[in-house]
Amino acid sequence: MRRLLLLAPLLLFTAACGVVESSADEATGAAREVARKAGERLYGQRPRTAEEVGRSAAGIDGVEVMRVTGT
Repeated sequence: MRRLLLLAPLLLFTAACGVVESSADEATGAAREVARKAGERLYGQRPRTAEEVGRSAAGIDGVEVMRVTGT
């Protein structure tokens, strides 16, 4: 009986770790949502140069344009 009482907290801890979403998963989900919104705003607009697209994307909240190359 004592062994079961010692094992109970370990089982509860192990089960709880699987239920809680990790911070990496939360960050991935947030980045995915920002990318989806940015894609929706930029998709289907008139043909533009890479510089114009980069400038437009930089104006979207949560988007950081690091470099723009291309034509």
